[in-house]
Amino acid sequence: MSKENVILLNKAQKRKYINLFEDSEYKEMLKQDFLVNNENVYLELNDYDEVVSGKKLAYTLYSDFDYEDEIDEFSSIELLKTGNYKNDKGLIQDLAIDYTNNREYYDKYYSWYWVANWFYEQGKKYGLLREFKENGVC
Repeated sequence: MSKENVILLNKAQKRKYINLFEDSEYKEMLKQDFLVNNENVYLELNDYDEVVSGKKLAYTLYSDFDYEDEIDEFSSIELLKTGNYKNDKGLIQDLAIDYTNNREYYDKYYSWYWVANWFYEQGKKYGLLREFKENGVC
């Protein structure tokens, strides 16, 4: 595991991850472990292109105490957003470039409408809508 591929999540990022789940008991367990007990939680970029349930597993999220989960590109972007406009805009642009370069993959595993809508909303938020439209992202 290379340190450049691993990110230690802060408290806000842990909360965002926990909120991805609908099951309230599971959410409470994760809150106890990640927030109350303050377990270290890491996000590691995968060096493989495994696909499960129609989603590319771009990242592995794990903790010091054997918790592990695989998450897709779009969920990982939400976790990595910091609230810093410039940083978050860069994350969205990077994903748009990956989408443009690997369109066959995304079209195979994601609904075109869902992806186009996601990029449209992000484009409006970060001033990238014109660029995205010109490049056929949305």
